[in-house]
Amino acid sequence: MKRCWIILCLLLFVGRAVSQDQYPKAWESYTGGGYFAEMQSDFNTKGWSESAFVNQLLNFARTNLAKQLKVQVSDHAVMSKQSFNGRTSVRYQATTEFSTDLELKLVETRTHYDPLTKEGFAIAFIDKAAARRFYANEVQVVLNGGVNALTLADNYAKNGFKARAQAELQQAIPTMDQFVDLYMWLSFFDYPQEELIVLMNQANTVEQSLKQSLAELEHATVVCVVGKADLFGSPYPLQNELKGAIAIDGCSFTENPTEAQWLVTVHVTARESHTVQIGSMTSYIAYLDAEITIDKRITNQRVYQNAISVKGGHPRGYSEAARAGFKELKTELGNIMRTNITQ
Repeated sequence: MKRCWIILCLLLFVGRAVSQDQYPKAWESYTGGGYFAEMQSDFNTKGWSESAFVNQLLNFARTNLAKQLKVQVSDHAVMSKQSFNGRTSVRYQATTEFSTDLELKLVETRTHYDPLTKEGFAIAFIDKAAARRFYANEVQVVLNGGVNALTLADNYAKNGFKARAQAELQQAIPTMDQFVDLYMWLSFFDYPQEELIVLMNQANTVEQSLKQSLAELEHATVVCVVGKADLFGSPYPLQNELKGAIAIDGCSFTENPTEAQWLVTVHVTARESHTVQIGSMTSYIAYLDAEITIDKRITNQRVYQNAISVKGGHPRGYSEAARAGFKELKTELGNIMRTNITQ
C-alpha cells in the first residue's frame, strides 16, 4: 500500500531535482554531510495557488526523502521437493523483496516561491546530529524502563509478592524489542560504532537480567553459553543475545561451565556474498556461518551438533547486511536451544 502511494505521487506530480546552484542560498547548509536532504523545484505553469504548488513540491520531496531513509531487503529461500522416476530431489528458489518505510520522524521542511518567475522550491531534511540525539535518548528511555522494572520486581520478591514480581518482569520484557529498530536508526544516522556497541551491550545486559530474573522465580535450568561471533574482524555480542532469547523459557545462566547443566558452544563468522541491483539501488547480501553444539554435562552426552548458514541483506554495506542476518540467526539458534535443552 505504501509503495502504491509513492507511485501515485509520482504520477500525479513530477517535480525536478534541484542542483546546488539553483536552490535558495539560505538552504546551502542543508546540502552538507550533516543532513539527509531532498530538494525539488518546478515552474508553476498551470496557475495553481502558491500554497498548493509548493505543497505539491514538498510532498514530492518528503516522498523521495522517505525512500532514502529506510529500504529493507529480505531474502526468502523456498524449498520444493520434486519426484521423478521414484527419486526425490530438492530445489531451492530464492526471492528478494524490497519495501520502503515511510517513517518521517524528525523531518523539517522549507519552501520558497518566486512570484515573478513562478518558480517554487521545496526541501525536506533531517539533521543527522539531532536524529542521533533523539534515538540515543529513546534507547535510554527503554533502558531505564527495564532497570526500573528489575528494581521493582526485586522489591516485590523480597517482600514475598512473587506473582507481582513475575507480572512486572513479563510486562517489561516485550519492551526490549524496541531496540532492534532504534539501533537500526542510530546506525543509519552515523552513530559512532564504538558507542553503538556499548549501547547494544547495555541493552543485552538489561534484557538478559529481566529474563533471567523471571526464570529464577520459576526454578530455572542452568545453561552456560560459550563461543564467539566474528563480524568481519569485530566481535558481535551474540552470546548475550542468545541468553536473552531463551531465558524466558525457564533457563538461568552461568559463566562457569562446571556450574551448568547444559553447555552450549556457538562459533559464527560473517562472509560477504553478493550484491543485488534494483534500479539505482544496491543491496548487499552477507552470510553468517554458525557451528553449534549442545552438551548435557550431567551425562557428558552431546545432544546436538550442526552447522547452519543464515543470510542477511541491507543497502548500507556488508557489515549492516551481516547485522540483519544476526537477528535471524539469534531466532534460529534460540529455537535449536529450546528444542534440545530439556527442563
